Amino acid sequence: MQKINDERLVIQNLKNIRTAFLIQTIGIIAILLYEVVTGGFQSARENPIWIVLLLSIIVHNFLSIRVSVDMDDGEKQSKRPWPFSRTFSLILLLGVAAGSLQYIYSNTLLHASLVGGAVFICFLAPFSFIHYLKQKQRDESDK
Repeated sequence: MQKINDERLVIQNLKNIRTAFLIQTIGIIAILLYEVVTGGFQSARENPIWIVLLLSIIVHNFLSIRVSVDMDDGEKQSKRPWPFSRTFSLILLLGVAAGSLQYIYSNTLLHASLVGGAVFICFLAPFSFIHYLKQKQRDESDK
């Protein structure tokens, strides 16, 4: 298979991939909606296609983050970036707060720990990825 060198063909190929992804996602959502109608929401969540939909959404969002960081204008930002330790501390505080609220409502330490940990990880992963990309971008611009 040859590498595509023509920019028009590369753009058309990317549009084709986007269309295929859109059709695939619509198909997955249609199958899950059918599951919800026939067997209820719990039945749809037990279907392995649910995990495929969640993973494809997560991958799409991380790829979109990469593009938005590359398009980010550095002039708007201050000279000194926000330290990662502050971001980590705020995310940890958010996870503890979410876990505490869950503990107040459920009185179960296990559920509170799971909710707090999930909130912590779900916020830490994208912020760490963005920090890594911006740090890499600053290092390349300093060279």
